[in-house]
Amino acid sequence: MKPKALPIKERVNVAITTFLAQFRHGDRLRTEDVIKYCHKYVGRYIYGDTILRYMRELRERGVINYEITCRKSRVMEIL
Repeated sequence: MKPKALPIKERVNVAITTFLAQFRHGDRLRTEDVIKYCHKYVGRYIYGDTILRYMRELRERGVINYEITCRKSRVMEIL
């Protein structure tokens, strides 16, 4: 019997944390990089705004720490 797959939200949360774990304090990247990684990791299309919402939820829970430095060009900095 196959093990049950994780729900989409949990798979996206795992994708976000594994992607951001490779960066250090002060690194800057674009939110599009996180979105592209999540699409590849999860294996299906998810709206970018949904992924960003999950990122905000993880930040509120203290799992990840980042700041959007330029909202217009969607640049984020790891804190």
